[in-house]
Amino acid sequence: MAIRKMLNSRWRWIAAALLVTVAAQCAASGNGRVVWPHRMGQGLNNVESGPQNTGPMVVLLHGLARTKLSLGRMEKALLKAGYQTCNIGYPSRHYTVEELAERYVLPAIVRCQAANKNSENREPLHFVTHSMGGIILRQLLAAGLINPIANSVMLAPPNKGSELVDKLANLWIYDVVNGPAGNQLGTLETDLPKRLGPITGPVGVIAGTKNRSPMLSLLMNGEHDGKVSVASAHLDGQQDFIRMHVTHTFMMRNDDVIGQTKAFLANGQFHH
Repeated sequence: MAIRKMLNSRWRWIAAALLVTVAAQCAASGNGRVVWPHRMGQGLNNVESGPQNTGPMVVLLHGLARTKLSLGRMEKALLKAGYQTCNIGYPSRHYTVEELAERYVLPAIVRCQAANKNSENREPLHFVTHSMGGIILRQLLAAGLINPIANSVMLAPPNKGSELVDKLANLWIYDVVNGPAGNQLGTLETDLPKRLGPITGPVGVIAGTKNRSPMLSLLMNGEHDGKVSVASAHLDGQQDFIRMHVTHTFMMRNDDVIGQTKAFLANGQFHH
């Protein structure tokens, strides 16, 4: 009887929304390929650098429960524009943000810098991040693990946390799918996004406003992309900010998003 009452309550909607979230995580780990949760984060520690370019280096950091393949189209566009790239894969579901930044992302950056083909242009680095990748960049900066950055772009970053985490983190399946780092991304003042403080460097933020899941909308307020609200994407110290009608999951593959990213990397501002 208690279970029946629960299923007839708001928890039914939360459970349904969680299933949609899990399905989205499973289906969107690469270029449309299905990667089931138990395989996410496996074999992701290698890095890639643009083999022919000698321009500035751009570090790409994917989001939670994704792989570096999710930023493949963005990387190709940056290579075509003359940048060197360092597209880093890391086991996002298995460690905290602090551990991921120091144990996986930082060593990969060091390896990319060592392979930099322009010895006169080793610093500063540009970054392009998606979702939790932006929090990892903030952690690297806050901990003093990397030097000041050049023009960088965050795509749909939960800079003030995500309401979905507030509502779903206590469910065991959320922890199974998203791991320790996923539980750090809430909106409380004690959660990591709020504790990292303002950005120190020229950063532009792109927030999505397109949501394909009405059920997830029940758990969020205001404009959002299905996982991160526009309000949460804002970052203290940001240099520029734009909204785009794209979804959280696939925004990094959108041609207009790629164009705006290249504009900010080159000029420190988006096209308005």
